[in-house]
Amino acid sequence: MNTQNLSTLQQAVNRLLKPLIRLLLRHGMPYGVFADLAKQAYVEVAYHDFQLNSRKQSLSRVSIISGINRKDVAKMLKNTDSPSTNEIGLNRNRASRVVNSWLIDPRFVDDQNKPLVLNLGEQTPSFEQLLKAYSIDVPVRAVLDELERLGLVHTTQETVELLDISYVPDHDHQEQLRICGDAAHDLLTTLDHNLSAGSKRKRIQRSVAYDCIDVSALEHIQQFTTEEIQQFVSHYNQRLAQYDLDINPQQTVHRRARAGIGIYYFQDCSPKEDFS
Repeated sequence: MNTQNLSTLQQAVNRLLKPLIRLLLRHGMPYGVFADLAKQAYVEVAYHDFQLNSRKQSLSRVSIISGINRKDVAKMLKNTDSPSTNEIGLNRNRASRVVNSWLIDPRFVDDQNKPLVLNLGEQTPSFEQLLKAYSIDVPVRAVLDELERLGLVHTTQETVELLDISYVPDHDHQEQLRICGDAAHDLLTTLDHNLSAGSKRKRIQRSVAYDCIDVSALEHIQQFTTEEIQQFVSHYNQRLAQYDLDINPQQTVHRRARAGIGIYYFQDCSPKEDFS
């Protein structure tokens, strides 16, 4: 990498790190912990993503690429215990799955595609029918308790109502942090792909910004932006759900992947998750 490109990269990294460091400090993570996490990530990415001609990766090559001594590389690879992105995807929160299923199935929405209030008894449409339709093999009460804890539903003795058409767990800080990590990972993965891909293989990543807006207009801008993007996301949810294997188990597939939009497209395919 030439000096000019290196300088530009350093400036870009410095800019993206600042909001990350702000988040870490706000939640009490000191530099030492972050440094250990960064070191571990360097080793894992160098090991898994920078092999030569599909040959088995060596500790020496990982050490050369990452700049971390070979002894530390061996120790970190042996003690890796954090779940991979794909493992996290496979264990996606059931609450999110319930909400998405509720929003895309015509049996559980009205003529305007708004989620119906569901019955807790046998009368159609019922919440139990929703769970059974998508093979969510968990007791109804357990699922309701989780949705209530996350602030996603309002229940009475006879009905359950979805309070928001998006999965926003306002009452679960840990889940919010997990979603934050997923979103940042997805955007950076797309940006990294676009920097190295040919023009025909780039993934869409778009933003619109103006730098001379009066602060008095910001509340209005945020309001109409939220409304219009929510409409788009609801439409996209309907489209993307047609390809989900949990919702459409009859589809023939060979590999599991994760895909969606920010407003940017992302995808994440795992060679380790092949189907027989």
